[in-house]
Amino acid sequence: MTEKQIDLPSHNVSISLVMDVVTRCYHGVTDLKSLITYTAKSGLYVKSAVCAGLLLGMIKELGENKYVIADDCPITSTPSNELKISIFRNSLEKWEAFIIYLRYVTNGDKSDTAARKLSSLYTFNKTPVQISQLLQTWAKGVGFLDSKGNIINIDPNFNDMTMVNKLSKEVFEEVNISLYLLDCLGEDVFKWLIHDEIEELKKSILIFRDNPREAIQCAGRAFEDVLRRIAIELNADPSKQNGITQVANFLYSNTDNSGIPLIHAKLKNISLAVGDIRNMAGHSKEAKSMERWELSPTAALGCVLTSIATIKAIYYFSKNSKYNY
Repeated sequence: MTEKQIDLPSHNVSISLVMDVVTRCYHGVTDLKSLITYTAKSGLYVKSAVCAGLLLGMIKELGENKYVIADDCPITSTPSNELKISIFRNSLEKWEAFIIYLRYVTNGDKSDTAARKLSSLYTFNKTPVQISQLLQTWAKGVGFLDSKGNIINIDPNFNDMTMVNKLSKEVFEEVNISLYLLDCLGEDVFKWLIHDEIEELKKSILIFRDNPREAIQCAGRAFEDVLRRIAIELNADPSKQNGITQVANFLYSNTDNSGIPLIHAKLKNISLAVGDIRNMAGHSKEAKSMERWELSPTAALGCVLTSIATIKAIYYFSKNSKYNY
């Protein structure tokens, strides 16, 4: 399988410089010359800061080396240092490669070892030592690591029961949700998922108590997207299918060169159940009775966790012919 290519900044740029570039982009479309003037840094360092801002999704490129703030970046015209660090941290913990690095470190690996292992999962333009230096600098800057490189501000015991026992008024740390998803899915599946799919799954966990209906919808969107990508990667066109049920049946009705369905019958049946639960959340009322389904946090969490487990199982069956649920 072709590994994802990740282009890191050529220099070990600070959070402060990256956020200065992001702040300048908030004021409107800008170019490299304006960024150099604004930051009073060399062109090479500014280019590295721009690379970091693009990598973490805080800015976007309009073409011809022109940049602008990303639509969902909450920077202001004169942000405080606290706001800058908060935004950088939020963006960093949405980057899947960093989450895998962080999991290695929380499991006891030194930063160099974590970066070396990460290099086996992705294709980088930097050496493991350089990757370690950059990620450790950023992790220390936002408070995931202390000055000695030890993990801080992360719950090492976050698991299924943590979510069940959390009160609705309590807030989950997003980094813990990301690490939990990584543990549930495993490295191969986690890095195969695209960013939007992971964000939908994370959101479903974050809101399942306060908004069960939307949590089920989020998980359902991620689940359907995964089914469609699996079909496309296996050279089956699901474009005429609507919803989880139709895509799951389509995958089962299509076979590989050996005549084996693209997904196992049991995985198809579980997918149909996920599709039905999603329909409960998405449809305002039942067609015949005109009654509305009431959905509990327990039902939402069950649907979310089933979706996560089934995504993993479908990945391994379709790509490796493994029975892993």
